[in-house]
Amino acid sequence: MNTHTRIITGEPENVTEPQAREVAAAVRSYMSRVGLSQSKLARRVGMGDSSLSMFLHNLAGDWQATATDLDNFLAGEFEKARAFDGPKFIKTRVAKQIISGAELVCTRGGIGLIHGGSGIGKTTAIEHVLNTTPRAVYVSASTASARIKGILTDIGLATGRFYPDRAAYDVQARVCEALRGRDLLVIDEAHKYMGRGEICYDVLRDVLVKTGVPQLWVGTMDLVKHFNRRIDQGHEPLSQILSRVSIAIDLNDLKGDDGCIFSVDEIRQYVAAWPVKPDAQAVRYLVKLANLTNQGGLRLVSNLYATASLLGTPVVSMREIESAWQFLASKNARDEVGRKITQEDHEGGVAVKEARRATA
Repeated sequence: MNTHTRIITGEPENVTEPQAREVAAAVRSYMSRVGLSQSKLARRVGMGDSSLSMFLHNLAGDWQATATDLDNFLAGEFEKARAFDGPKFIKTRVAKQIISGAELVCTRGGIGLIHGGSGIGKTTAIEHVLNTTPRAVYVSASTASARIKGILTDIGLATGRFYPDRAAYDVQARVCEALRGRDLLVIDEAHKYMGRGEICYDVLRDVLVKTGVPQLWVGTMDLVKHFNRRIDQGHEPLSQILSRVSIAIDLNDLKGDDGCIFSVDEIRQYVAAWPVKPDAQAVRYLVKLANLTNQGGLRLVSNLYATASLLGTPVVSMREIESAWQFLASKNARDEVGRKITQEDHEGGVAVKEARRATA
């Protein structure tokens, strides 16, 4: 749902059958992408459900006028979509911690290790770091590259160099040459290199030693668990890698006494960029979603709210949130999220009581 070129440019009476069928196809595609039923679309366009149905299935009724109205509607919807590029960057506590970590590792050198749950805004914060660190190199790790030459190729491509058909040691030498003088090497989703254990991370350590360029590894909590487990099994290379970690940030430490990382104010700021605003109940629910461990985060809030804001209401309420859920997840998945929210609400309440008792 990125663009719609007007199909009809003249008067309704001049609309041809091929044009009308093209409009009907565009409408079906729009309904499928947005998850909009035929009856809801009819209400949004301002026509009867039966009129829309006759047009879509048989080009019956006053099909020329209907085609014109629908073409105008789609053009307007896509224009609104182009006018909004998504939520602006918000300096949440997570983002501030990642930005501070990047600045610190640039100053101290070595490896900065940042880990936290999925979807909490790590990659968005890294984008901000890259925008303010022009001589940084960014690599998004992939499981398919979890091998010696694969990771070196990833770095080479990130520096604008590609070395096909060369031996791994030659690629490493050329990559190190390309990295010298850079301010930072960022490895996003670093946990994806776990497929080959210590090998890939040892390659990164070698690059660090040869170039002196600080590295920032950002990944999920699985990354540190993997390191600790392998060290317990006697894998010396990982011990040598961790000895070069100059900063280590666990984003879960940002949780307050209530067990939340994201505050109400942060979520309000996050969704404020959308043209349609949420009511108080919707905000409270979005805060709960954002704070779900490994199931929520800003990514889930963004996907859900983006869908809810397209449903054509002046304010997003729980009704629109619930409708949006139906387009994004099955009933079982929604029920599971509901159970998780209830569980974390209970655990957060217990934590608050214990904290109050401890300070009494």
